[in-house]
Amino acid sequence: MQMLQVQRLEKEEIRLVGFSVKDSLNNIVKSNIVGILREELVNRKNEIPGKKGDDLYLIRFIPRVCGLLMYLTLISLESK
Repeated sequence: MQMLQVQRLEKEEIRLVGFSVKDSLNNIVKSNIVGILREELVNRKNEIPGKKGDDLYLIRFIPRVCGLLMYLTLISLESK
């Protein structure tokens, strides 16, 4: 059995805005929904007040139980 070392990072609070998709891997791949929504977010990022930089974050969660994947595509915002 392989044991992974847990790393703990402490950072300043990051404010994010974006979208999430929760579906089966097959449906996500067939529909290309993550790519489509990411493109829409890139095209509209100048409309987001308080946008900080041009970075995009893609986060994928793979829950062990439900068999669904969850993708988040996010843009960071200026702190209040």
